[in-house]
Amino acid sequence: MSEAACPLLSESRKQTLWEAVGKMVDTYQHHMSQLQRCKLDGNEIGPERSLEDYWKMKALSGQNCETGDADGPQNSRRAARPSATHVEIEYEWISICDKSGREKDHACYLLLPGAKGACFGPRTPLSGPTDERGISRSEMKRIRQSAAEVALMNSIFDTSPSRRITAEFIQEAVEHVSSHQIANGHPYGISSYQLALERMMDKTMMQYQEVCTVLQLLSWSGLMEAMRARSLSQDEPIDYSIEAKIDGAFRSELTMYIMDKENENPGYLNKQLRQAESEMLQLRQAGKDLRFPYEKRMVCLMALDQFQYGGEEELCEFVSNEI
Repeated sequence: MSEAACPLLSESRKQTLWEAVGKMVDTYQHHMSQLQRCKLDGNEIGPERSLEDYWKMKALSGQNCETGDADGPQNSRRAARPSATHVEIEYEWISICDKSGREKDHACYLLLPGAKGACFGPRTPLSGPTDERGISRSEMKRIRQSAAEVALMNSIFDTSPSRRITAEFIQEAVEHVSSHQIANGHPYGISSYQLALERMMDKTMMQYQEVCTVLQLLSWSGLMEAMRARSLSQDEPIDYSIEAKIDGAFRSELTMYIMDKENENPGYLNKQLRQAESEMLQLRQAGKDLRFPYEKRMVCLMALDQFQYGGEEELCEFVSNEI
């Protein structure tokens, strides 16, 4: 990165940025050097195993996969038993079609460990229709490995000091969104934006994004509005989002609210589905977290299934049983 590339940064901010980049590179090189010592049947470990090993290393170092919190030195010896370490990275192949129903992409997405872990996809080009020619085994492997590489780099980058939420960062962030009126359209406004950041003090940006994903889903589905109608305090939706787990019960609750929007505005679900899939394609090729559009798509599909086969009574029964 040249000096000309960041003319608007102060010298102190440039130094901080350089330190953050250096830390990320050092962490990545250290991790990869450890992996290079390991062999599987005489072959180098691939990106998928590297990603799994990286998250196991986080767990073994005393970091909880769901919160990222350090357990502290008193628990480091207890956490150092590999047999007690388990991380689950979910892989899913998703086909996305255009309005005519013609497939335009078939790719592998993954969910990182945790109650609401980040979602990443490959940075490979769109596959185009695959129904006739299919996808070769080597191409499927390449796509899956690309998704794992993107997730691994984002996971490692999140350990950088620059990704840690501090009091200084909160002040600068709030001043920025206030001066640019960025948060006016935010699902919970400037004051709640600041409150959410303060609740996540000393956490990482990836952890904060997980909470934002839940808040975005609450706002998009209409559940946030229902919470406000119950006269909840400003911080209750934030506390709820911090503790929330994105699972079947959570998605089903969102589905009930989104079905109301379809009843009021027929065609709403299909429009939202197309929008979510478009966002997924853009974000996956940019190497960014796409958990929000991923969940939007899933909720839209659940709602469309209910309209076609079930109805709201079955869904309500499922939610009550799960909760």
